[in-house]
Amino acid sequence: MTRDQILAKARNVKTEAVDVDGETYHVRCMSANDRDAWEAQFVEFEESGRKLEGFRARLLVRTLCDDAGALLLTEADTEAVGQMDGATANALFTVALRLNGMDAKAGEEARKN
Repeated sequence: MTRDQILAKARNVKTEAVDVDGETYHVRCMSANDRDAWEAQFVEFEESGRKLEGFRARLLVRTLCDDAGALLLTEADTEAVGQMDGATANALFTVALRLNGMDAKAGEEARKN
């Protein structure tokens, strides 16, 4: 690929519309920077010996977007997102995992390779 093709791909955000109880949400694939920041939270908590809270909410904050792929939330919204109905949060979380290559299927593929 050329430089221009790589940079164009970086601007092409993969999203998916998800209907949950009559409401349409949009979930996107994280940018490489967002993925690094999300994963760094786990290292920080592990090193400090603290319990990581808001696992689902932290991922949803980095993946819920508008229909154009622009993120809707910030880290300041994590606690509020954590109050979301569990079934709704889990449905969105499952899609976010899949889009970001973090679901069971992705794990199986990685082990094969």
